[in-house]
Amino acid sequence: MLKDFNRAERLTLFGASVAVIGLVAGSVVVAPELIVNTPGQIALGLLASAVVCISLLGTTLKRVFRRNRLLVKASGVENHAAMHDPLTGVANRRQFEQRLEAMVKDPRPKHVLLMLDLDRFKPVNDLYGHAAGDALLVEISAGLSKIVTPRDTVARLGGDEFAILLNSTNAQVAEAVSVRALEFVKNYRLDWEGHRITVGTSIGVVHIAKPGLKIADLMAAADEALYAAKEAGRGVAFLATPQSTTGKPSAFTQLGANTADTFQKSRPVEPARKERHTLFANVIASAIRQSTTPDTRSGSRSRHSIHNWVLTEPRTSSNAKNPELQKRELFAEAASGDDGGADLARWVISSALLDVSRLDSRYVDHVGFVLPIPANAIISYPNLGEELMRINALSTLPLRHLVLKLVDLTPEHDVALVQAFQQRMAASDVGLAYEIRTTTLDVLTPLQKVSFDEVYLSPELTRNLRPGTSVFAAIEFLVGIAKQRRTRVVAGHMDNHKDATHLAGLGIYHFSGPLVGKAAPLAETLARISNSGNPKPNSPPMKKSA
Repeated sequence: MLKDFNRAERLTLFGASVAVIGLVAGSVVVAPELIVNTPGQIALGLLASAVVCISLLGTTLKRVFRRNRLLVKASGVENHAAMHDPLTGVANRRQFEQRLEAMVKDPRPKHVLLMLDLDRFKPVNDLYGHAAGDALLVEISAGLSKIVTPRDTVARLGGDEFAILLNSTNAQVAEAVSVRALEFVKNYRLDWEGHRITVGTSIGVVHIAKPGLKIADLMAAADEALYAAKEAGRGVAFLATPQSTTGKPSAFTQLGANTADTFQKSRPVEPARKERHTLFANVIASAIRQSTTPDTRSGSRSRHSIHNWVLTEPRTSSNAKNPELQKRELFAEAASGDDGGADLARWVISSALLDVSRLDSRYVDHVGFVLPIPANAIISYPNLGEELMRINALSTLPLRHLVLKLVDLTPEHDVALVQAFQQRMAASDVGLAYEIRTTTLDVLTPLQKVSFDEVYLSPELTRNLRPGTSVFAAIEFLVGIAKQRRTRVVAGHMDNHKDATHLAGLGIYHFSGPLVGKAAPLAETLARISNSGNPKPNSPPMKKSA
């Protein structure tokens, strides 16, 4: 409307100018004849007045035109601000949602949605200030905008979360854009006050390839793929492919890599022994009343509250030639092999994933898993952490909340390799723990050199516990160190209330074992949790010691 009005104003101003020029020219021609008599003089005066009025009208119209032009410009600025992020200048969430809605309504859609989340961005704000973080976001936005076409959309959804909408494209182009985005963010360096700041990114991809899709479903699928990318070690892009069966979670494929070969190489194998293995589990209970807010793993993109933690251990079935092997014997045998027990570690996580795949995903999101692996495995096979995370991320239903417990870790193990393994696990929001079996002070060496999340006490330390004994004093000393390092202490295999009460007096409130319930195959334990309808933290009442 403003554009039409301004055009009319321009035409009016042009017409007035032509009229003024015509009147002046006519006056010059006829002036000698008009000035000789009074009526002519009067006519000439009226003509001059008309010229002045037309000039004033032209000046007024010019001012109105200038004012309306400023209004048009201001309106454009307001419309741009309403649809763009004020910091980076790329599309904001409002524009993103409008364009995504248009793609969903396309009768023949051929579009792709990419969800991006910067890795290690929070430390930038913490170490260098928010000004550095803002500068980084501006540069990252500009770089992402350069790797797409003008018909595509780069949007900042908030914080360090971005999205890219690829319009009318195919799978090959989507994969190429994903790889270029990963490489750009990985290689970008921000020079800030003498520091070179770097971050990374993880990407979740979903295709909009058929009409009638729901925006909420697309966003959820892209977010799940993004979470899987972070679980796989960050710095990768995962494509979400919805399963045909209703209610089943999406399957994920890594883009930009030969994932079929990679996954085939990392598929777990059965441990060396031929006996059938079974993964048993027991719930970890608390001797204190849980807070009203359930436990939540920090750092997870999808923060699901944890209602139950389960402590697992592998066992073998007995046969005519071999008796049943418990966890300790099984791990000692596996650790003595050439791979240090890597095959057993692969089997443990694969077995857990197999049991989880049979469970409703609504309950898996609220369960934390403690999986034991031989400590020798990460020494003999340094890339084991990467492999285990890949197995988890590429599964149908990944474990969201996971702690890996190193079995038979001693001070003689290579500290650098253990530290590297811990850092790799932390990158995927996976906790690390180890078990203490003796009261000698040297067993605390790993705790003092590696940032463990949990320490587990073996039954040798907790059975028949009495104040005044050396074991009691050693555990008390351990609890003091654990509190300083913010490490949780858990007592395993508890079988009586008296020992649990003594431990609670020392500040150890988490335990597992027969006191909580009989250990059962993991599949049965998970089924019991899911059948409870709405699983809540397990906190059996404590009995006072005599």
